Amino acid sequence: MKIKIRLHFILLVCIFLISTAIINYFYSENVSFFITTIYAQSNDDQSGNDNQTDDDSIFDDDSIFNEEEFDKNLEQSTEEAETNKLQTLFGGNFSFSMPYNTTTDFDNYTLSGTFSGSSFLKISLPMVGSAYLSYAFSYKLFYFSDTQNSSDSTIINSLYSLDTYPMEFFFDFNIAKSVFFRIGTQVVHWGASFFWTPVDFINIEKYNATSDNDLRTGKPGIKITVPFKNSNLFAFFDLYNVSANVEDISEISVSLRYDFHISDYEFAFSTNLKKDNYTKFGFDFSGNLFGFDIYGEVSYSKKSAIPVVSESTGFVPYELTYPENDLKFSFGIQKTFGDENEYMLSSEFFYNSTGYDDIPFSLLFIAQNATGLNLYTPFYLSKYYIYISFSKSKFIGDYTSLSLYSIVNLSDFSFTSNLSLNLSFPDTLPLKFSINYTGGGDNKEFTYTGNNILIFNFSTSISF
Repeated sequence: MKIKIRLHFILLVCIFLISTAIINYFYSENVSFFITTIYAQSNDDQSGNDNQTDDDSIFDDDSIFNEEEFDKNLEQSTEEAETNKLQTLFGGNFSFSMPYNTTTDFDNYTLSGTFSGSSFLKISLPMVGSAYLSYAFSYKLFYFSDTQNSSDSTIINSLYSLDTYPMEFFFDFNIAKSVFFRIGTQVVHWGASFFWTPVDFINIEKYNATSDNDLRTGKPGIKITVPFKNSNLFAFFDLYNVSANVEDISEISVSLRYDFHISDYEFAFSTNLKKDNYTKFGFDFSGNLFGFDIYGEVSYSKKSAIPVVSESTGFVPYELTYPENDLKFSFGIQKTFGDENEYMLSSEFFYNSTGYDDIPFSLLFIAQNATGLNLYTPFYLSKYYIYISFSKSKFIGDYTSLSLYSIVNLSDFSFTSNLSLNLSFPDTLPLKFSINYTGGGDNKEFTYTGNNILIFNFSTSISF
């Protein structure tokens, strides 16, 4: 069924969230204690007034002129003023990477060096709220290649230019510590999975677990959080691509999520509602079973919001269709072991009912350029995927670690594998050396830019 969100529906959601927050607030233990204390104090004051018979009573133990009481109030006021003092926090992450790309035949190469990272500024007034701003940047220092093509020219033209873009910019505040608001451009972290996130109905970009830094651009919107004792209620009002002259507020899409704990497990139900779109439903969980950490996500929609491309015999060489019964799910398992839990083995499986069995890359990019639609999302194109990872801390001594992972497209059997050695000696910059191999045949998901590709990479980073 299609959901057409009207003004009254969004108002009902807001009223429900605010009402829930008020109930949660006034029935909390702290507020009950506060009300009881005020009531008792009021009775004491009334009783004290009845017993006062002369002017000397104004100097009794409850008087504000009592020196001990005055000092106590002054100290409390000073602490409150100190607590509400303006606070600033600045931090970030800067990294340098130097990948050397070649083939297993070593018949060509590219070598480049890039600075990249992010920085943030947070300004807080605890009794009021906080403002947060983060920026990402990239600066290509050098680039060498023994081949000449259009992509090389594009990269060379971008040398020595600092590319920056805002990631997040939002304001946080709350009402009586019972309902929390975040207004602005933000990345929303919903779901339990590590690699594939089917219940991520909000973010513009999917999380890329193969990247060392999460440099995604946030989405403009309003997030409301109502915490309970063992659960949380979330709502996100999506303002992305909502034109300023839209008269109907129903153009705003709404995502809802409710998570709760049962024993050692966490469960969550979520949904996404948007005018003239089919409703999306989601469920995710995480917990521990027989010593293994397990997690998973499932999403379903009557019809996919992203079209698939197929060949056409008409004037336009491609055809776009929206598959029905869009079902996606991921399931992961992880285990740490060893005397000091220095070993970790993990795996995650992903199924996408609307994915391709054979990806038509040429048509895909033609259609994407012609329509402006995002038809290519890495790791989400085909039907079946699997991720396998193994790591060992304290590989050689206490300051080295080793990790190995592979991502396999089980539909076209292309794959990418990575072996990394991390060095983190005291009082020195951390170093990372990695080898990445991509193969599985030509013109497949991981090999459409080249088969049997080797990447040797050196990188270092600093966080503050």
